Amino acid sequence: MAGRMNFRPANAAVFLIFGVAWILLIVSFGTYWYRIDVNDLTTYVYYNKIKTVGYHGTGVSDLEETDYNQRFVQIFKASLAFSVLAWVTLSLTLMFIILSLVGILAKIPLPLSKVTKIILPAIALVFCLLSMFIFVGLGDARYRDCVDINGRESCVREEFKFMYDNDNGSVGGPYTGWAAVVVSTAFVLIGGALSFLLANYDPVS
Repeated sequence: MAGRMNFRPANAAVFLIFGVAWILLIVSFGTYWYRIDVNDLTTYVYYNKIKTVGYHGTGVSDLEETDYNQRFVQIFKASLAFSVLAWVTLSLTLMFIILSLVGILAKIPLPLSKVTKIILPAIALVFCLLSMFIFVGLGDARYRDCVDINGRESCVREEFKFMYDNDNGSVGGPYTGWAAVVVSTAFVLIGGALSFLLANYDPVS
């Protein structure tokens, strides 16, 4: 049987902040992470599909990993994998905060109060940071794919930046999915700091 309610304002604030981060990570799972504009054609890229929008309409196709884009696709997959791990870690954190609220967490014979306060938020932050910064390497991955296929002489490094605006009318940069991870990371950082400094998941004495 659950114990009495264990409500603390700081715990509730942490729950809300982590909840926002949790939702943002879900947003990142369901939207495109990169956008490329070439003249009148816009291409949106996700880890497993590409959407093109132009004068002739909209089309969606699968993004398959080949010798021509191996590192490019691997960056997408690695970043998404760490965002999923961050989401799972936040899910556990939110569940433990709820268990603390209803007085159940303290009845479990494990140091879950400290895990909820410090360890899980730190792990979630590490996963978010990895997801965010790995994706910044997308430009270098595209360049290395180009070199592998065409040779170094045929690939101009400046045209393969993470965010670019080339003279030929080609513009590229991160899109909604990655932006959601960046904002989620900020919320996890704020929530983790608040949890470490003010939250207390032990029973109310």
